[in-house]
Amino acid sequence: MNPPGAKAPLDATRQLGPSTITMISLVTYPPTANIAILTRRFNPEQGSEQFDPESGSCSIEYYNACKDPYRVSANKFPVPWPWINGKHSKASEAIHEQLYDCIKKILSDHNISASAAVYKKASRNTPEDAVDVLLIRTRSVDTTSWKAAATEIYKIIGPAATAAQIDMRVEIRNDEMIYGDVSVDLIKDDATIDAITKIQPSILGAVMELCPGKWTSIAYHNRGLPFYKCETRATAIIFVKPGSIHAWAELEEKIIRTIISAAFPEEINISVEILPGRIISHTQQQPSSKTRDSGRALSYHCVDYLPMVPSNGSSIAPSNCTEAGGTLGAVVSYRAPGKEEVKKCFLTSYDVIASGDPAGKQINDACGRGRLMFKSISTTQPNMMLERQGDLGGLS
Repeated sequence: MNPPGAKAPLDATRQLGPSTITMISLVTYPPTANIAILTRRFNPEQGSEQFDPESGSCSIEYYNACKDPYRVSANKFPVPWPWINGKHSKASEAIHEQLYDCIKKILSDHNISASAAVYKKASRNTPEDAVDVLLIRTRSVDTTSWKAAATEIYKIIGPAATAAQIDMRVEIRNDEMIYGDVSVDLIKDDATIDAITKIQPSILGAVMELCPGKWTSIAYHNRGLPFYKCETRATAIIFVKPGSIHAWAELEEKIIRTIISAAFPEEINISVEILPGRIISHTQQQPSSKTRDSGRALSYHCVDYLPMVPSNGSSIAPSNCTEAGGTLGAVVSYRAPGKEEVKKCFLTSYDVIASGDPAGKQINDACGRGRLMFKSISTTQPNMMLERQGDLGGLS
């Protein structure tokens, strides 16, 4: 249902470079504001055991798989993006070579012109689930027969893989059309930042209320394909624990309604994504020999990406503060008038660190906006407010 005076949502397909947004919810508020919220359409498979049509519940991985029409898997769903590659087994390569002619014929019968190769792939969030995949690449945009072709191919590959005591999947995809967005950079447009500042508390509140215990972080980035000078879109990203089950489509709709309510009457153009992602430390990871990238951080956010020594622009706060934060300014050498001692200090706003010395609050409030040297205020980086909210982006 639309707010009074609003136009009905526009359901359409819009081409943005190789990446396709398959649903645009466009609501226009008179007299001056336009709110355009872009999401990818969720299209679950009919009769799938991985989706409960009554509750709308499914795993976050299945939810995103059903938003990408240009990736089709015969068994289960395609390995979730972003993925990592490793060295495939000799057994899977032998199966591919043995059944090459049969695979080629099946593709020909379905009028699919393609090439095929075997890869070991795993979601970056779950490297322990690496699996050999017969990846069939095509430039066709007609996906009508992809599922049937992949299923036929798996019917001959599956028994061979079982006999070889390996797990193997079959996937057909169009590399130029699949979803492959990444966070390209931070949002720098002042109008967009102002709008996000206004909607951010409402989105956080909605996620905490509707998805407790499942979400891990919320971020606001420009996202697009990982190409030079790619077209990007301001995006609100809600990361949730890998494997989480929820009515994600319903949650996404409620977040969209929250944005519309919170943004009125501001103008905002923003995409919404709900993706699997977690915050972990390298010390929590168990290196896997299954993947070539096992030594790298295998999640969307990793605390160890933060520098050991905070730099100019880092997000900081007193270690006893969980409700606010600020920014570390320039590091300077400071010498008080009439003194010889030179101390190395950093610049920041008084209100950023004031709560770190509660005992001296009265005198600090009176004198702390100049050359006052606090006796000892312990700071943390990232600040606890951002860590509590799961936003390690350092924007404050």
